[in-house]
Amino acid sequence: MKPENESSLLVQAQSLLQQGNPAAAEQAYRQIISDRPDEPRAHFGLGKALTQLGRVVDAEQVYKQAIALDPDYFEALANLGSLCLFARRLGEALAFYARAEKIRPGNPEILSNLCYLHKELGDLDSARAHGLRALALNPDHVGALLNMGMVCNEAGRHEEAMQYLERANALSPGHPLVLHNMGVSLAGLRQYERARSCYLAALAKHPDSAPTLYGLGFVDKYLALPEEAKVSLKRVLELVPDDLAARSALAYLQLRLGEFREGWINHLARSLSTQDRTVPPMLPEQPQGAKVLLLVEQGLGDELLFLRFAPALKSRGMRLDYCGSLRLKPLLADQALFGEWMSQQANVNLAAYQSIVSIGNLPLVLGMASASDIPPPLKMQVAPALRERMAARLAPCESQRFIGVTWRAGTADSEELLYKEAPISALGDLLQDVPGAIIVLQRHPKAEEIEQLTRHAGRAVHDFSAANENLEEMLALLSLVDEYIGVSNTNMHLMAGLGRTARVLVPHPPEWRWMEEGRESPWFPGFQIYRQDRVGGWDEALGNLSQDLG
Repeated sequence: MKPENESSLLVQAQSLLQQGNPAAAEQAYRQIISDRPDEPRAHFGLGKALTQLGRVVDAEQVYKQAIALDPDYFEALANLGSLCLFARRLGEALAFYARAEKIRPGNPEILSNLCYLHKELGDLDSARAHGLRALALNPDHVGALLNMGMVCNEAGRHEEAMQYLERANALSPGHPLVLHNMGVSLAGLRQYERARSCYLAALAKHPDSAPTLYGLGFVDKYLALPEEAKVSLKRVLELVPDDLAARSALAYLQLRLGEFREGWINHLARSLSTQDRTVPPMLPEQPQGAKVLLLVEQGLGDELLFLRFAPALKSRGMRLDYCGSLRLKPLLADQALFGEWMSQQANVNLAAYQSIVSIGNLPLVLGMASASDIPPPLKMQVAPALRERMAARLAPCESQRFIGVTWRAGTADSEELLYKEAPISALGDLLQDVPGAIIVLQRHPKAEEIEQLTRHAGRAVHDFSAANENLEEMLALLSLVDEYIGVSNTNMHLMAGLGRTARVLVPHPPEWRWMEEGRESPWFPGFQIYRQDRVGGWDEALGNLSQDLG
C-alpha cells in the first residue's frame, strides 16, 4: 500500500469512529493492518473501535500490539491504563500510566489518574503529590479536583476535601461522583443534614449507586431515620447481594429496632476473626450427648452477652466446650457450662465436635425472634474474702455511699459505634450535689481527665481504675458501689451478672444492645438509659439523670 493511500485510510477510519460507526472503523483498521501489520496507529485505532464495541479484551490485546511496535506510544499506554483501571487491575493500570507520564510529563489527565490509583492502592502521600501537580497545571481539572477530594476524605481531612469538591461542583454542577464525595465529607464533619442532601442529589442522577445508597443509610442512622436507613441498605443489597458491610449495617439496625429474626440472619455478615462462616451455623440434629464447640465473639462484653444463650444448649443435652477469653472463666465457674474452657490460641481438634458455632450466632440457631426470647444474664458470684479486701480498700474514702463512674469505652480510631464517650465536665457538675465518694472505674484514665472530674465535682475523687485489669476484683468492687454511672462497657455486663442495675449514658446512634429508643433495654432489665440527642447534646439526658439521682 502506498503511504498516501495508507494515510487516507487512517483518516477514513478515524472519521468513522468520530461518526459513531465503530464496526465500519474496525473493518477499515483491519484492512490497513493486513497490508501493514507493523503500523502502530492502525492497532491503536482498532483498539479504540473494539473498546466502543464493548470488546475490551480484544482491545487490550491490540493496544499491547501497538505498544510492542512503538514502546513510547503515549495514547496507547494511556488507553491501556484506562482499560486496566476499569477492570480494577490497579497495579497494571498504575504501571501503564506511569510509563505514559514519563513520555509526556505534565499531562493533567494522566496525573489525575495516577492520583486516583495511588489512593486506591493506599499510598495517600503519592496520590496527593500527583493530584497537586495536576491542579498546578490545570486548576479547573474536574477529575483532579474530585480525586483530591477523595484523597483528603480518605485521610480524614474533610474540610480540605470540601474545598476541592465544591470547586469541582461549581465547574460541573450535579456530577454524581462529586456530590457523593461531598456527602462523605459532610458526614465526616457530622453535618448529616447537608450530607443527606448531597446523597439525595447524587441519587437523582444515579439512582442505583450502591456506595451512595450506603452513605445515605449511614447518615439516616445519625438523623434518627431508621426506616429510611433500612430502605437504603436493602436497596444496596438488591444491587450488590454480597456487600457484607451493608448487610452487617442492616443487621445492627434491625437488632436496634427489635427486628430480631431477620437481624440475626444478616448478623452472619459481621466481620470476625474467628467465625463459623464456612457453612450455615447449625446445631446437631441429635442434641442429646452431642459435643458442641463454641467460639469466642469480639470483646468481653459481647462474650458475656452471647454466653447467656449457652445454658439453652446444655438444657437440650449437649456437651459444651468453649474457645474464648480465659479472663471470664473464674467469673462463670459456678455455672459449670463447659467441659473444657480453652484459650483462643489453643490447638483444637475440630473433628471431635458435631457442631462448631460462634456464640454470636447462638440467637440465630436458637430461633430468637422477640425480646421475650432473651435469656437472663449469667449469674456471677463474688468470693467473700475478695469482697472483704475490696471493702477495706474503700474504707479510706470515708463514706458510707460509693458512686462508680466511667465516661469512655473503646478507642477513638475503633470501628464505628464501638467508641463511646460522655462529657466529663458535665458529669462532674452533675455529681456536685450527689452525696457519696466518687469512685473512678474508667479503664486507663488520663491524668487530665481525673483532674477535670475532680475540679467539676468540687471534691476529691478516688481512682480505682486498676481494678479493670482483674475482672474478679472489678466484680467485687461493683458489688459494693451504691450507684454506677457510665457508658456501655464490660462493667455493665458485670453489674447485670451480679443481679444489679446501673445508669447507662448512651451516645447517639446507640449500640444495638441498647435499642433505638426507650428508657430500658430488654437485654438489661432495670438498667436506666440516658440518651444523647441526635445532634450530640447531653443536656436533656444529664438533666434526667440528675433528677433520678435526686
